[in-house]
Amino acid sequence: MKAWLVGWLAVWAALAGRAAEHDFPHPDRIRYDGQCLTIDGQDRFIFGGSFHYFRCPPELWRDRFRALKAAGCNTVTTNVPWNWHERTPPPSADAPARIDLSDLREWLRIAHDEFGLYTIVRPGPYVGGEWDGGGLPRWLLSRRPAGIKGRWLRTSEPEFLAWCDHWYRAVCAAVAPGQIFRRPPGTGGTILMQLENEYDYDRGIAPAQRSAVLKNLERTARDCGIEVPLFTCWTRECRDSDDPALAPVFDAIAAYPRWEIEKTGDALAELEAAQPDAPEMVSELQGGWFSAVGGLPSAEQPGLTAEQLQAHALLAIADGATVINTYLAVGGTNFGRWAARGVTTTYDYDAPIGEWGEAGAKYRVFAALGQLIRAHGSELARSRPARWPIQSGSPDVTVGVRVERSGATWLFFHNRSLTERRAGRAAIWSEKAGEFGADYDLAPFESKVLRLPPRTVDEKDGAWLPARAQAVPASPAPIVPIPVALQRYNPAQGRMHSFILTVAEPGELLPELGIFDARPVIYSTEADLTAAQAQSASLRLQVYRDDRVVADINGRIVAGEARNGTEELAPGGALRTGRNSIQLLYYQGGQPDRGNGLDEEPGLRSASLGGLPLSRFTYRPVDFPSEDVESRLVSAYRGSFNLPADTRAAALNLNLEAAGDGELFLNGHPLGRYWEAGPQHRFFLPPSWRKDGPNELRIFLIPDARGEAALRAAVVEAYPISSAESR
Repeated sequence: MKAWLVGWLAVWAALAGRAAEHDFPHPDRIRYDGQCLTIDGQDRFIFGGSFHYFRCPPELWRDRFRALKAAGCNTVTTNVPWNWHERTPPPSADAPARIDLSDLREWLRIAHDEFGLYTIVRPGPYVGGEWDGGGLPRWLLSRRPAGIKGRWLRTSEPEFLAWCDHWYRAVCAAVAPGQIFRRPPGTGGTILMQLENEYDYDRGIAPAQRSAVLKNLERTARDCGIEVPLFTCWTRECRDSDDPALAPVFDAIAAYPRWEIEKTGDALAELEAAQPDAPEMVSELQGGWFSAVGGLPSAEQPGLTAEQLQAHALLAIADGATVINTYLAVGGTNFGRWAARGVTTTYDYDAPIGEWGEAGAKYRVFAALGQLIRAHGSELARSRPARWPIQSGSPDVTVGVRVERSGATWLFFHNRSLTERRAGRAAIWSEKAGEFGADYDLAPFESKVLRLPPRTVDEKDGAWLPARAQAVPASPAPIVPIPVALQRYNPAQGRMHSFILTVAEPGELLPELGIFDARPVIYSTEADLTAAQAQSASLRLQVYRDDRVVADINGRIVAGEARNGTEELAPGGALRTGRNSIQLLYYQGGQPDRGNGLDEEPGLRSASLGGLPLSRFTYRPVDFPSEDVESRLVSAYRGSFNLPADTRAAALNLNLEAAGDGELFLNGHPLGRYWEAGPQHRFFLPPSWRKDGPNELRIFLIPDARGEAALRAAVVEAYPISSAESR
């Protein structure tokens, strides 16, 4: 045997021996070492993507799983948001859980039993993900112990840890039965579970507190039957830890570099150096990016192209990653009020599989990568980098090398230019073969791989990978747009209403008042003014960050913009001498998904009119789309449309233009929130929410800063051909 091969085999044997340093409960079914996971005795390259069941109607799950499977994925990942499953608080953290996890259980069952996929579960308790509160229930804010100032959520304060245990006892009970060692080989199963998420980015929590939280979560997960490997993401407390509880937990990275993909290589090198006995994992490899209110749609943002996805994934493979989860692989929707503050209803993300099931140019790249892994994953998982001298002939072209145990060689070519094609011949030198060459031809920012079989360096004997895969059919032929005649109406007209008006003082914030979501709230009070006050008084309101308040003062709408939590409204001639009726519509923007804002409570902090404090408000939440909206502050529209019989399964959207912000409903289902600032105007109409005969739309708008709330146009139509096809 040649000396170079003996050397390689010695290195591989040493690396494989590292697995013995970990105490795996079921090493015959799942274990890992410094290179990869070994499942059922086979080295596995884990490749797949995130698909959030809570952002997709269950009737569409199988279609999305089918597309993932066709793309060559062997794994699918989901967050598990606590607030989605436990929307009202139990009496105490020790009380029996009333958490409904049936949708998670069913999603896991379909992934495992029907598609044979591995799953990775990320239950937080903090998950981030542009989701309201990062997944932490808003009712937790009302459980903060008295006397604690500053941060409480995500800390090691005992009461918070008790609530984390409460959540983990429930979610682990749902996850544990599907762990891979409890299932027959070859039938899928849960292979990894993540603790917490991206602690490195929350500088408001001290490292000692983070470690205490992580140790508590690790202990609770193990006590609740989780025996698959545990990991974290961007949480350095778990990198090469000597703590007995944290040492078995390995860290991963999330990578969103857009064009600057070299940053991912640097992060992987740091990860490998810090924890040499664990595989390099990219728990979130950029599959797109979300759209922010007032920003650009995902598909129009720079650095999210199909070329970027392919180059980024191949760079991660060249640099040693053997666990890659594309985030997102399946775009979704933040139905209802679940989007984090400042995030649009659409969570299409410009993902390989779009919000409505689109599979275009990016999907073809994603599928090509999946097929590459399906064909060569085991060999790549055990390949090693080689530092061979290479002259590419262009400063824009880089070449990386990996060598399989068999001696097969992988040459990773990348053109860093965003605008210019690069072609030439690379001069390569290796100990075994000496000098040889390879011709390349790369489009702007393109990456390709030349795989040379064992015992040859002749380019004609190799294969250029990945081969571009075909897209799956996405939708029937477009339909003729259907204008929707929406009429404004008074929801309260002709009806008697009964509801309890509860008294609150400014400073009693919404979670303490039993309002645990982002629904609007109407506050009402009265104020007596002198003639001088009525002429000059302004209404000053302190609210949570950029929540908005619109006022009805004596029957006149008064609106403005909140800035840094303060809203100053000029009533003008709306005030009068004597008794004044004041009604405030408090419109919540949602809880942020990260940072110190997680601990801030929404609600009316203070209110004054002409310097005089206002107090003793009655309040009630506004429950769209029920008929008890009794306020001039809400403009309600109702209409219907009929679909041709051959379009009932088509991918359709509501294209909306309106003044004001609001909420939309299809046949009683919450489509999401409309923001006048854009960029979103198309709202996904899930086929399972549509029906034969008339389909009812309801739209509720609140006035913008100019006091306007009016529907301008509403059309039901098919989605246009993706702009990604032309990029």
